[in-house]
Amino acid sequence: ARAVDFLRSLQTADGLIADPAQRNHRMGHAISLLVLCELYNMTGEEGLEAVCQKGVDYSIHIQEPGKGWKLAAEKSVEDIVLTTWMQLAMLSARRGNLK
Repeated sequence: ARAVDFLRSLQTADGLIADPAQRNHRMGHAISLLVLCELYNMTGEEGLEAVCQKGVDYSIHIQEPGKGWKLAAEKSVEDIVLTTWMQLAMLSARRGNLK
């Protein structure tokens, strides 16, 4: 429960679930989102649905149109590892009927 509370406390107003000051915060977001979506799928805890949906919305917002995700907005190419984590998180979100 403390770990879930910690992840919830990291979520920013725009939906990021990580410390934006940290290097590679998008990677932390993807993994945190996956963890929270899997927990939501296992428990159905109402409070997690909104956190997960907000995280999904953020993920969609930062995705390169028709492509993957970059480690940072200023990078020139998508990162395959980050894109893989994001895809896993998005699949978990879909299983939880998040949009």
